[in-house]
Amino acid sequence: MKNNSFRILLILAAVAGMFITACPIEYIPESGYRSGKYGDFQWYSRNGEVTISKYTGQGSDVIVPAVIDKKPVTVNGAFWWCENLTGITIPENVTSIEANAFLVCTSLANVTFAGNNISSPDFDYYAFNGDLREQYLTGGIGTYIRLDSSYKWTKQY
Repeated sequence: MKNNSFRILLILAAVAGMFITACPIEYIPESGYRSGKYGDFQWYSRNGEVTISKYTGQGSDVIVPAVIDKKPVTVNGAFWWCENLTGITIPENVTSIEANAFLVCTSLANVTFAGNNISSPDFDYYAFNGDLREQYLTGGIGTYIRLDSSYKWTKQY
C-alpha cells in the first residue's frame, strides 16, 4: 500500500508540475542529512556525498557545479520538468546522474559532458529522455545535441 501511495503522489506531483514554469519537483531528503543552497541549487549531503536535489533558477543554459561543500556532486531529479532548460554542462567532477535528473526537459537541446567520470551503473537509464545515456557511454567527453522531437541525440564534433 505504501508503494502505491508513493506512486499516486508522484503522478499527482508530475501533473501539478505541468502548470508551473520553473522546475517544480523537489526531492526532500530523510532526516540526518545536511542540506543547503549553492547559487540556484538546493543540495543535501550525507556520508561525504553531495546530491543536487533541485534547480531553483530560471536560466536556460546551466552549468552544474563541479563541487559543493568540497565534495563531488551527484545529480538527482534536480532538473525534472525544467521546461525552460535548453542546455546543460556537466563538469568532470560529477560522479553520478540518477533517475529523472533531466526527464521531461522538453526544451533541452544540448548537453556537454566535460569528463568521463560517469560509468554505466552510475548513469541511470531514465536520467534523460531518449538515447543520450547510450550516446555518452559510447562517445564520452563532448557536446551532444538533440536531433529532433523524438529525443535522438548525436555527438557534435
